[in-house]
Amino acid sequence: MDQKELDQMRKVVTELMKELKAMAMARTTVDAESYILKAKIKNREKELDHKRKVVKELEMDNLILDLEDGCRSLDDLSQTEVNDLRSYTSEKIAWFEREISRQSEPSTSVNEPILGDDVPKASDHVAPEGGPSSLPSDDNEDMKKRDGESSKSGGADDA
Repeated sequence: MDQKELDQMRKVVTELMKELKAMAMARTTVDAESYILKAKIKNREKELDHKRKVVKELEMDNLILDLEDGCRSLDDLSQTEVNDLRSYTSEKIAWFEREISRQSEPSTSVNEPILGDDVPKASDHVAPEGGPSSLPSDDNEDMKKRDGESSKSGGADDA
């Protein structure tokens, strides 16, 4: 093989490498576009499912209204409509039960005992008639210095 043939082969290899790099870049671009398209398709499918559910609910609401108004009777319904109506009403009943139980849960404040909570709260304390209260009084009797006590935090004698 002479030098001319070697140069020719190098050119071919160089061109092939360029094409390979271009193909790799194109594949990366296609992969990115493919990912974006897949994400868009997934979002559209979610939207479509939601809209189908809304349409089904509207159909069931209209069917219930027709039954209430007497425009249709239960005998006129197909088996599919009966099954759909059963499913829809079961879901609605379950939803209402959850809402009712959520709304009927007692809202408790800080001083309100929780169900089953027997621990007295500050607002529950009532001193016996004429008896001392365990709540602090306004006179500063607790703050007076007694013999043998120190005003320092350690409680040691001043003497």
